[in-house]
Amino acid sequence: MSLRVQHIGTGKMRAVFLHGLFGQGRNFMTIARSLSDVATWSLIDLPNHGHSSWTREFSYDAMATAVIKELRPAGGSVVLVGHSMGAKVAMRVALKAGSLVNRLVVMDSAPVTRELNASLDETLDTMLAMHLPHLTSRTAADKVLAEACPDRAIRSLLLSNLQREANGEWSWNANIDLLRKNLSAISEWPSISGTYRGRVLWLTGTESQAVREGDEEAMQNYFPYLRRVEIPEAGHWIHADQPKAVSAALRDFIVG
Repeated sequence: MSLRVQHIGTGKMRAVFLHGLFGQGRNFMTIARSLSDVATWSLIDLPNHGHSSWTREFSYDAMATAVIKELRPAGGSVVLVGHSMGAKVAMRVALKAGSLVNRLVVMDSAPVTRELNASLDETLDTMLAMHLPHLTSRTAADKVLAEACPDRAIRSLLLSNLQREANGEWSWNANIDLLRKNLSAISEWPSISGTYRGRVLWLTGTESQAVREGDEEAMQNYFPYLRRVEIPEAGHWIHADQPKAVSAALRDFIVG
């Protein structure tokens, strides 16, 4: 399996970012650039996203294994940062191959099963039904998607997966069909044993519903050396809503 990786920065520490559902490594570009002096960042496109390989099945453990294979040849350990779906992958990497993870950052996620937004089914069905050969522009795609997905920020994230080919036609660079069929699996936290005994920073948004009361116990069970930092006025995409606050928290955690 081939993973697309972009490298940012020249800092001494090695750091890796794993994005959320329908995201790409480049979603963390602004934060990585702001921290380029403290770490050399690897921004990974997870399987079935961005420019990485597509698979026939969805599996958190398979994604974690792909990330481990990407990290292992370089030797040493990294600061591993994951957001949402990518945070679940990052947690499993830490639990499976703790020696590769110097420190772990979990962004607005928890090791629990939590249903995704119910409207996502309809939104993805609309995306799959788009007749891409007749699509004239990204703006036209946005108009088609607006009825099923009125939230402009979510539409923007989804449409970031729309790419124009050399022949002028449009295509999806995310495996929309596979991900649509596996929304229930994406919402789950498959059973896994063990603990990660390194330092863990848990960043959550005060306006987000992704992390709820009781999730801290689940985090503590896997990650006993846990510190939670709440980012004010931030929803689920905390690194987009409050990039300066997230950068400051990461800088303190990495260099501290």
